[in-house]
Amino acid sequence: MARLPTTRKWLLGRDLSGSLNIGCLATPWGTTRLDRQKVNRPDVVGSVLSLPFQEESFPACTFTDVIEHLPVGSEQRALSEIYRVLKPGGWVLITTPNSAMGLTFTDPFWWLRGHRHYSRGQLVGLLRGVGFVVDGAWTTGEPDREIVRSWVRAASFLWRRVWGALPPWPSEGAPSDLSESDLGYTVFVVATKGERSRTTARFGVASSMVQ
Repeated sequence: MARLPTTRKWLLGRDLSGSLNIGCLATPWGTTRLDRQKVNRPDVVGSVLSLPFQEESFPACTFTDVIEHLPVGSEQRALSEIYRVLKPGGWVLITTPNSAMGLTFTDPFWWLRGHRHYSRGQLVGLLRGVGFVVDGAWTTGEPDREIVRSWVRAASFLWRRVWGALPPWPSEGAPSDLSESDLGYTVFVVATKGERSRTTARFGVASSMVQ
């Protein structure tokens, strides 16, 4: 999916030493990688709903395309746990599918698994609700291409159920720019445990959705 190259580009050059990566199957960045599934070969097996770390353990956290898979209503608990384990001034990057323009209903995994989508405003509200200061909220990715990739992925999973192997997946695509528009397929939000003034310039992408 194109969101992975975009996230990879955004993280390029940023100091991820000592950082936490939650849900690490397709995102091999960060020093400590946590996942619920041992088969994904994380450094630590555990849940974001009860992180097995002490308070203020990490300077940064990547939480990409995970929140939509959590039990309904558990989002704030997960974000509270991330807030707890971040050091003061630490930041979190969150990505998730966008709910704008009815995109939820174009997602085959919403029909198959209840795969949720969120708007920029919803994600910003959840983060602020647990104490985060939002540095910016954007969207990225062309909806038409991402919708096609989603349906190809769904067909691939069905193929695997029948034939026991996956056919070739569509390529990830090129990185997309972050946009203030609500028209992108993926919501991309950065928030900080602490003062925004130190982090806005560091992230370098303007956003009107700041606290």
